[in-house]
Amino acid sequence: MRRILVAEDDEVLRETIAELLRLEGYAVESVANGAAALVALAKSEPAVVLLDLTMPVMDGWATAREMRARGLRIPIVVMTGAPDPMFAAADVVAAG
Repeated sequence: MRRILVAEDDEVLRETIAELLRLEGYAVESVANGAAALVALAKSEPAVVLLDLTMPVMDGWATAREMRARGLRIPIVVMTGAPDPMFAAADVVAAG
């Protein structure tokens, strides 16, 4: 079963996304910040990471940079409520 990691600080949104993915047959792990995402990634690598850019503790930008620094080439799907998502995601895309 393909596993997806959802990193999103908004609990309702995080659990909604996770439940929808489970209903589609995916194994899902969900975490509330980038630091927790890195801990989850150290345990096992998912097929993809859904990564919010604005989270407490460690934001999506720092998480993506650290993933790449650790040699993780897992695809990242950026999630953001920013008014200009392409601009907000540019740093993540450049990291990887």
